Formats: sequence, C-alpha cells, structure tokens
Amino acid sequence: MEAKTITLDRTGQAPLRFEGELLAESDGRIAGGRDHNRWHSVRIFRTAGGAYVVAVGYRTQWQGELDHDWVEAREAPADLADALRYYDPEGHVLGYPPGEQYAEKQARLRADLRARYEHQVSAILGSHPEFAEVIT
Repeated sequence: MEAKTITLDRTGQAPLRFEGELLAESDGRIAGGRDHNRWHSVRIFRTAGGAYVVAVGYRTQWQGELDHDWVEAREAPADLADALRYYDPEGHVLGYPPGEQYAEKQARLRADLRARYEHQVSAILGSHPEFAEVIT
C-alpha cells in the first residue's frame, strides 16, 4: 500500500485526516446515460493502520440546496455495507416546494435518487472481493 495523507470534509464537523489509500470510488453524476443535477459520490479508503473509511458526498446543482459530506470509519471490510446502508441518500434533498401538487414529483425525485445511490453501493462493494459478505 502506498499511503498518503487524505483529508475528508465532514459537514458540521472537523475534517477527518488519516494516512491511507483510496480503494474504490463511484461518482453518480452521470447515470443511465443522463447528467443529473443531484447525485452521490461514494469512496472507500483503507487507512495505514488497516481500518476502512467510507465517504459519501451528496452533490447538488439545484438552487437553494447545499452539498453534504458524511464520513464513517469501520474496522472490518464486511462492515462497510452496514455503514452505506445506514446513510440516508434522501436526507439532504429539499426538492419541490411543500404541497399536494408536488407530492408525486417529490416522491419520484426521492425514489430516483435512492435507486441511483443503491446502484452505486452495489457497484462499489462489488469492486473488491474483500468487501463481500461471507456466509458459511
């Protein structure tokens, strides 16, 4: 492993800094042949000490919405799926104004964002054998 100093932003917290390497990443801006204005960036790192760090960034180009960065450290690679499942991919979406006239559009927006995030999670966890859930 060629470790380097990595600093990750965390919304509402101090940045997280560690020595380590990037193992996998997925940027969901372009998905299904479309360029999206709301998406997630997912990255997994291994620290020099052998722990794992997962970073999820909610990215938006929608006026009035803000980006959000979430980071979680885990000891074992098998725990990464739990960390990614714990993250709420809809948690920072403002979307449409409140009201019944926008309820259907808001539901579609949230469902689409969640589906694209889940696809990214499957792809990133499938990118390394060490991330697999193992049963005996």
